[in-house]
Amino acid sequence: LDGREPVQEQDQDWAALANEWIRHLDEDLNRPWNTVYKTYQPRLLKWLDWCERFDIDVGDPSPSDVLAYARRHRIKCAGSPSASTIKNDVLALKSWYRWLYNFGHSRSNPLLKVPTPQVAKCQPKPVSDEVWWACWDRDLLDRTRLWLGWLYWCGLRRQEAADLRTGDLYRGSSVEVVRKGGEVVQLPWRKLGELITTLQVERGWPQAEAAFADWVKLVEAARRSGREFLLPYKPLPSGKLSGNYLNKEL
Repeated sequence: LDGREPVQEQDQDWAALANEWIRHLDEDLNRPWNTVYKTYQPRLLKWLDWCERFDIDVGDPSPSDVLAYARRHRIKCAGSPSASTIKNDVLALKSWYRWLYNFGHSRSNPLLKVPTPQVAKCQPKPVSDEVWWACWDRDLLDRTRLWLGWLYWCGLRRQEAADLRTGDLYRGSSVEVVRKGGEVVQLPWRKLGELITTLQVERGWPQAEAAFADWVKLVEAARRSGREFLLPYKPLPSGKLSGNYLNKEL
């Protein structure tokens, strides 16, 4: 940034810069579509609306301005947001302001002074083993059972499973997964599934071995068919599926 003309922040088109940052996340960094357009974009647009409503200088907000925004009343969560929601709001804004500074759109990064709320660590499992077992024993569609298996036996997030394609399955026993944040990894899904199956049998689910075998057959069928994991193909604008389809199926 050395040698550049000073930024005239009062003349900045913040909405245009917000769109440019979203494009940067999508096209340059290849972040997952849901992360960009369902997480970052809505949070940023709500922040700009908040600044307009309360006459806050977008280019130089105070720490109290940012925290007041993150702690605002939410209709969906019946008032007070959770600690995780507050933290994620702050992190999204910190990411944008860091980009503004690094790419020369701002003379300073005012959010360096904003503390990131801490969230107590908790059990990472979304549901207990017993709930998974009961869910698997239901009369599910093949596509739902297949998708549920990726979450259960490999620990994938909903969107990570939704982003899978037939081409991501190798002839061996690995699958290429785009993890949250854009990292691409290869998971040995058979070995992971076998390990988790052994644990579930020890924890009291004797049907685990048979359930795992059924899931393997569905994976092999999806590989042979060339179809998109037997899921209803109603893609997002990015061409991908939404992880929310799993909730609807269940």
